[in-house]
Amino acid sequence: MSGAAVFVLIMGVVMLLLAVVDQRALWRATAAWQYRNPEANEPSDAALALSRVGLVVSALFFFWAAFTFWTL
Repeated sequence: MSGAAVFVLIMGVVMLLLAVVDQRALWRATAAWQYRNPEANEPSDAALALSRVGLVVSALFFFWAAFTFWTL
């Protein structure tokens, strides 16, 4: 397995782990500091679900890319 494939595979695992984590807690840890009143600016449940879907799609892309690099 090439170094690039290993790096891309690790990135896919990170994306998948972020998708498994509580999305609301992830938002509080990464973006809530930007607002004076974070409770009033929390994203909706639909926005959090869409974020989770995006992370899963990103992880699948990274796994596909790792497989592609591995087979080259």
